[in-house]
Amino acid sequence: MFGVIIANGERLYDPCAYHDRLLLGLFGIMSEAELHQISQRLHQGERQKAARGELRFGLPAGLSHALSSQIILNPDEEVQARLCLVFSKFRELGSARAVMRYLRKENLPLPMRPLHGPAPHEVVWQETTNPRVLSILPNPGYAGAYVYGRRRQTGGRIRQDVYLPRTTKVPIEDWEVCLQAAHPGYIGWEEFMDNQRRLENNINHYEAGHTGAPRKGAALLQGIAVCGRCGRRMSFRLAAPQETIPSTHAVLMAVTMEGRYARRCALCPSTHASKAFYLRL
Repeated sequence: MFGVIIANGERLYDPCAYHDRLLLGLFGIMSEAELHQISQRLHQGERQKAARGELRFGLPAGLSHALSSQIILNPDEEVQARLCLVFSKFRELGSARAVMRYLRKENLPLPMRPLHGPAPHEVVWQETTNPRVLSILPNPGYAGAYVYGRRRQTGGRIRQDVYLPRTTKVPIEDWEVCLQAAHPGYIGWEEFMDNQRRLENNINHYEAGHTGAPRKGAALLQGIAVCGRCGRRMSFRLAAPQETIPSTHAVLMAVTMEGRYARRCALCPSTHASKAFYLRL
């Protein structure tokens, strides 16, 4: 820079002069260290306040802050009834997608509280979708728990000159603060944990030992049947035209890994496996 003078409350600095440039660099290093220390103290104070259950943050639609700053159930009885229906139907049907289909069939929207823009954030009714059902079932606040540290920032990316932080979910056992029975809830903590195990098991990841949610189709034993050779759970696909099985038939297949490559271990028609299963019942 040429012809530019930098000033503070004490004196003027010329960036072209060596000594002034040295002082400006030292001031910048000291200011950056001071900002880092301030940020560290702020985060430490936030964690200490959360450990006492006093840190206030945005609540889901089913909860509200009372005048005394305590967390209570939403006073709207319709909101309470709809959330109780979600948990009772999940208890009955065992799948978030099944709950979503039931609510859409009955034309029942879900209460949501968008946490964007200035407060207060009012509750709005929105069309039932699978992500919205999945935003209710894993929320520990509905189990009466005060939780801090459910997500952790792990880097980020720049898109259209805007920095977007990347966050990842933290396992329940690694949450920094988890105060059970801290306020009223719609379900108990034990039921909440059972729901999380059921949601995780509903994922069709057979290699991780998940059976997956029950679905319609010709191969009803997918995720349940286990290969007698490799011990892996068998997945579903339609028969290929070159195979002896008719292409319109469903088959159960077990795949084993050899290094970086997958190799088919076993293949059988789903009708044969289902018939053998029924005969053993």
